[in-house]
Amino acid sequence: VRQPLGSPVAHSSLITHLAVSPQGYVLTTSADGTALLQRPEGAALMPHLRFGGHERHVTHGAFSPDGQLVITASLDGSVWIWPVHPEQAEFRPRELTDLERARLGI
Repeated sequence: VRQPLGSPVAHSSLITHLAVSPQGYVLTTSADGTALLQRPEGAALMPHLRFGGHERHVTHGAFSPDGQLVITASLDGSVWIWPVHPEQAEFRPRELTDLERARLGI
């Protein structure tokens, strides 16, 4: 489940991974089972989205080459793909299919 963030937030557990998109968005994943996305506004980073849905620690996160999608992986074995701008995308967050996982070698 994703939710817009209205004020600065932090993870409730340690950060396990950090990635930066070509557009300057910052993604952090955490042992609290979430990933946080912050967007650049001038010299500051502002909360953008919180990604949830994993049942255990989120260990990795990455952006697609165009910066429009985020992929997250968890110790629960799940791999999710999320739109960076859900209000502009027809794409819905979802877990990767077995075929997609096989193509990626995961």
